[in-house]
Amino acid sequence: MIKKFTLIFSLLLTSSLSAVSNANAYGQWVDCVIVTSAGLNSWGMYGNPAYDVKILNGCQGDVGSVTIDFDSGSYDVYSFNNRQTIYSLASYGTTKTFTLEGIKPGYYFPTLKITASQDYSSKRVKLPSFTIQAPQQPNLGNNGGTAVLPPSKSSSFATKNVCVSGSDYGPNCFDYPSWTYEICSSNPSGWVQEKVGTKWSNRWTFKGSRNSSSCTTAGIPYLITIYGETTGSNSMRLSFTKTSSSAGFYSYFNLKVSSK
Repeated sequence: MIKKFTLIFSLLLTSSLSAVSNANAYGQWVDCVIVTSAGLNSWGMYGNPAYDVKILNGCQGDVGSVTIDFDSGSYDVYSFNNRQTIYSLASYGTTKTFTLEGIKPGYYFPTLKITASQDYSSKRVKLPSFTIQAPQQPNLGNNGGTAVLPPSKSSSFATKNVCVSGSDYGPNCFDYPSWTYEICSSNPSGWVQEKVGTKWSNRWTFKGSRNSSSCTTAGIPYLITIYGETTGSNSMRLSFTKTSSSAGFYSYFNLKVSSK
């Protein structure tokens, strides 16, 4: 039986990035750590350019301490804080700033290695590319302008969207490869499922919470927030577990990767 629900999309202000899961879904705690945004810091750090990375805990429990190692993509960068540890990573996230002291003008493609202390699992995430402008050097013919990479060499994060849509809503688009899906529901928990061939496959569990400010319709009190990433277009659904007062049901949505 299909239940009515209220759909709410929460647009993340991201430059890109990573995945959400319950640790039990993939068997690695590092899959709980999600990069929601990254890019050059507007103000710099100690008089040097700097790069910000925001991460959050996408699982329902404590992931333990998380260590992140930032690689700017430049051999010239001296950074006293390129490794940082977050001892209690919350669902609302935290932003870490890495100085780019010593970096030279050019194009850079940074990465972030994430390690979870619970099982020492790790993964490396590609971050959005950035440009460091050259100072004006008229005697060398350099006016300090910002050059642009050809499209074939530019970062895919800057040129793609992930759009989320269903039969009665959307599309709502996010910076590739991240997406967010948020609904109000009569049932609080279940599975995120992906269609693989002709079958639906469990990906990770979810559990909502009562939220009277976001979910105002009577009988639909639970706010369900799903974060994720995709490298291609997918058919998805939320499979809600039945409760003592409400039958289980599905909420279908599609992910479509397209050029901006």
